[in-house]
Parts: sequence; C-alpha cells; structure tokens
Amino acid sequence: MCQVAAPGTGITRGENTGCLTKTSMELESENSKLRNHIAELKKQLEATKSEASLSVQLDLYEKLQTMEKENLDLKAKLLVQSKDL
Repeated sequence: MCQVAAPGTGITRGENTGCLTKTSMELESENSKLRNHIAELKKQLEATKSEASLSVQLDLYEKLQTMEKENLDLKAKLLVQSKDL
C-alpha cells in the first residue's frame, strides 16, 4: 500500500512517485482486463442472440408447416362438403 510522503514518516517524494506510478499501472492493467472482459461478454451476447433468433425462426417455420397442412386438410373437407351439396 502506498503511503504519502510527510515529515517524520521517512518516506521520500521519490518513493511516493514510484508508488503512484505503480498504482497507476495497476489501474491501467485492471482497466484493460475489464475492457477485454466486456468485449468477450459482448461477443457471447451476440452469439446467444443469434442462437435464440435461429431457434425462434425454426419454431415459427414448424408452426407454419403445421398450419399449412391443417389449411390443406380443411380445404379438402370443404371441397368434399361442397360436392355433397
């Protein structure tokens, strides 16, 4: 931990400057790590969004296929009923 140079502490200004430089470098390193982590999380989010979108599209396609089949079945029943009239 850094201590402030003050009369009677035995800490020189040079030591204090070195401590501040070290603290600054530590903060820059931590900042860089956090930025990299944020970038990785953004990539994961985009990948998850893409997967979710694909899943929803597949689900909607399956529902569309089911509805189209039901529609054809109903048309066939309607045709049979109209011929009976």
